[in-house]
Amino acid sequence: METDDDQFSADRDEPLFVALRAADPELVRCKKEAQRTLGVFLKLQAEHKSNLGVYFAFKTAVCDGNDVAHLWYSFLGEKDGVLQGEHFELPPELQDRTTIEIQPEALEDWMINDHGVLYGGLCIRYQRSLLPESQRPSFDRYAGVDRYGEIE
Repeated sequence: METDDDQFSADRDEPLFVALRAADPELVRCKKEAQRTLGVFLKLQAEHKSNLGVYFAFKTAVCDGNDVAHLWYSFLGEKDGVLQGEHFELPPELQDRTTIEIQPEALEDWMINDHGVLYGGLCIRYQRSLLPESQRPSFDRYAGVDRYGEIE
């Protein structure tokens, strides 16, 4: 059952951004785990990059003056150890950040969405766990997730 305050079920013209504390110990754990398993992500992307139903993305911090946004980028590839991406969702004030290159230590999370099955996406899973049970189905629909898979 969805509630009136269910932010994930509303139609919207702009992407939805949810604020979480960057120093949250669980987010720090998610980042460390994403960096530890980056090789799995890269291996799976190399094996499945031609499958149009599989979507690869990574999350990193983007600075704009004193503000920091933690954004998802579609994974374009890796060259000489540098991850390359194209914007997934950008707030209006960051529209000039359509492409990005980051070192692996700047990686905050990665995800693979294989026809609605989410692999990785540790901060997405954490964010979902903070929601009331009643909002989780609309969160899943908003995120394009039918179920959560495991990689290891």
